[in-house]
Amino acid sequence: MSRLPNLLPMRNQIAFIHHRQTRVWGMALLVIAIAMAVFFVAVDRHRAQRNQALSLGEESVEPIREAQRKLVSLEIESHSLRQVSQQAESLQLRDAPLALLQSVGDCCHDLGSMIQIDSLRMDEISGITGNGSKSSIVRKQLILVGSAEADYLITRFVGRLNDCGVFRKVELESSLAVADRESTKRTFQIRCQQ
Repeated sequence: MSRLPNLLPMRNQIAFIHHRQTRVWGMALLVIAIAMAVFFVAVDRHRAQRNQALSLGEESVEPIREAQRKLVSLEIESHSLRQVSQQAESLQLRDAPLALLQSVGDCCHDLGSMIQIDSLRMDEISGITGNGSKSSIVRKQLILVGSAEADYLITRFVGRLNDCGVFRKVELESSLAVADRESTKRTFQIRCQQ
């Protein structure tokens, strides 16, 4: 096939070539622009999905953060209450001997002058837990020596000591008749454990 000669002037030929190249490059640029637009839309959609997932993650973590803040607040409050409790406990331990003596005095006073405490000794004993092991709690123990007009008064006195709620254990260790035959007085020894 033979090539036909182009009879158009050179200026028109150049314009035609430019016009054709402009259309080709325009189409290429349009395709590139569309591809870039699609790419940016996809990136933007992906970013929006990530932001939404992050937002949902933040919302699901917020209750945990709130619980953590409450936990810290409760720990501070617990520490404060523990200090108050320890102070109250130390004050109670300091006042324990006075409370024990007051309880014994009240029980004695209820029975009037028919019972008399001659001597009182207070000791400290280690506490025993339910499983038999020693605990670090130090308890008080009172040993009361006195006299009463009759046996039933000693029994009533032991009962009142039991009922006062201060002592864990009250034991009558001895009850002896006084050597004087005219009197029915009896001496006693009672052990009271806190």
